[in-house]
Amino acid sequence: EYWQSHAVRYREGNEVKTWDNTVWAERVEVGLTRNLGIELEHALPAPWRLCPQRCDGRARRPVRLLISLSPMDYDRGTQTLSAWAQWTLIGAEGQALHTSNQALQSKGSGTQAAAQTDAMAGMMKAVADLVARDVAQVPASATEHLDAKHGQ
Repeated sequence: EYWQSHAVRYREGNEVKTWDNTVWAERVEVGLTRNLGIELEHALPAPWRLCPQRCDGRARRPVRLLISLSPMDYDRGTQTLSAWAQWTLIGAEGQALHTSNQALQSKGSGTQAAAQTDAMAGMMKAVADLVARDVAQVPASATEHLDAKHGQ
């Protein structure tokens, strides 16, 4: 819950503290989602591609992605962002095509607040790489069925 604040917060032992004179320019989840999208565009194997809204004006997306990072804490002392990541690929009919989860850590690059954002960017890259790996394992029959059924 402490991420839902304009203040940039981190964990020090059992305490949540705030970086001095530092605020988020936008909601954390918005920035993380945008960064994840950029990383996914680079990581997805062909012929997969990221379409935040719709691909080529088609009415439906064949696969959706749901990601949860919880809890996600930045420890200032170790300069490490830790999270339990879970992601699910969902077909057009709402069926889970693949679900995975993994504990992740990303290292910051210094002792200032910017190190926390570096760690967050590193984590989004790690999540994108893991999702891309799993997308490649989605059975072709699952997407061919979706393509034939929905003309995509």
